[in-house]
Amino acid sequence: MSIEGMIARHHAALWRDTPSSLLVLAPGDDVVRLEGAGRELWLALDEPSTLPTLAVQLARRSRGAADPSAPDIHGVARFVTELRALGLVVDVPA
Repeated sequence: MSIEGMIARHHAALWRDTPSSLLVLAPGDDVVRLEGAGRELWLALDEPSTLPTLAVQLARRSRGAADPSAPDIHGVARFVTELRALGLVVDVPA
């Protein structure tokens, strides 16, 4: 996975945001529950994005800072890798 590559929700992923978590229907009809930073990452993927952009967006949401320092790109990359393995996100051409 390239750090500058574009990432998007899978076009067929069905999901619902609830008061306690976000539920995504994965291929094979498994329900994946996203909470906390996972929920925020999913919501940030309303448009295709890069890992650095997602990391900055999540840092801003969690810290409330206009200019967050040291966003956790590696943490975001690990979570995106997990979502990709579940078939929930895909790489898209830039």
